[in-house]
Amino acid sequence: MREHGAAGLVLAPAIGTSLSDVKPLLAGLPVVQVMRRLPGLKASFVAPENREGARKATAHLVEHGHKRIAFIGGTSSLFVREERLIGYRLALEEAGIAPDQSLVIETMNNYSGGGAAVPQLLNVHQPATAALCFNDVVAIGLIRALTQAGVAVGRDFAVIGFDDIEEAKHTIPALTSIAVNARSLGSRAAQLLMRQIAIGDFEPETVVCPTSLIIRASCGTSNSAQGRIQS
Repeated sequence: MREHGAAGLVLAPAIGTSLSDVKPLLAGLPVVQVMRRLPGLKASFVAPENREGARKATAHLVEHGHKRIAFIGGTSSLFVREERLIGYRLALEEAGIAPDQSLVIETMNNYSGGGAAVPQLLNVHQPATAALCFNDVVAIGLIRALTQAGVAVGRDFAVIGFDDIEEAKHTIPALTSIAVNARSLGSRAAQLLMRQIAIGDFEPETVVCPTSLIIRASCGTSNSAQGRIQS
């Protein structure tokens, strides 16, 4: 970056990145973080509204009769997961549903992680009937594993993901998801970075972008209905 004269960086830290990993690169360069915070880095931050998105997704499941709702994916060390978990718990609290810690399942953030949650979801005294997943990849893995177990997603079990990646609309059934509006996130990050480059000294800002609940067949609201709910 320095050899080619980069004026600044938009940084999306990979999971597990520490400040010491990137400190030599960042010294003296304007930086804006997106999606995940890097602990100890003084920089502006742009992210989706994780708490409200998760709250709205969970509330949607509650409104359609679900009381045993799981939260699947991620590990407790992830800041983004904790934000989404807060939103999930808030929706349950608002509905008067006591949270069940056995339905909060830590897994890897990949397809296999979603599949690994199935035994815990189904082999308990009161099985879950719905799940909010940490991201769409976990949700897609969960759908595949439930289908293989003979559970009809969208009828017997409701699934909602997070991020609304391109693959979400092509799953069977199509995946209901929280859209994070990546274009808006990128635009706001670029605006902050260009302003920082122009003025030099600055106070870090936090910008939270709204999310939307994209309703498709996997949540079981209606196998034919699709829509968008802003958060």
